[in-house]
Amino acid sequence: MPRSIQLYRNSTIGIPEISSYKLVVEAANAENMPSKVFVNQRIHNFAKGSFEDTFAAVCTPTQLEDLAEDAPAKGTSFYRTNKVELVMQVPETVDTVFESILFEVKKLVQDLDAMDKLNDAAVYTITTDGVTVGTI
Repeated sequence: MPRSIQLYRNSTIGIPEISSYKLVVEAANAENMPSKVFVNQRIHNFAKGSFEDTFAAVCTPTQLEDLAEDAPAKGTSFYRTNKVELVMQVPETVDTVFESILFEVKKLVQDLDAMDKLNDAAVYTITTDGVTVGTI
């Protein structure tokens, strides 16, 4: 079955008090894969006495299996989520960052599909005429 996921890019919101722009990206409607494909890191801000979550990356296939959803598991500060909010100071950076996220999510889907092919057992017959591949 083919995999798919949708990314919702919410309108960029200007934040006048800090002269910045916020981009909100949400992954949804995933088929044959999880929708929580973003890695966040939870860091303790000792100055404020609170915790802050920061976007770290788009998941790799291994991170999909290893990281907990919505909150870090014991022994790590990383977790998976389906929504990220990013703040940037330059409007052009918003498009660049979104294009990068789009590329990485597409790569994740391709990597998951490639992993399925690794599971298929095959027989390779090598002759002077070339190589033929068959199934077991």
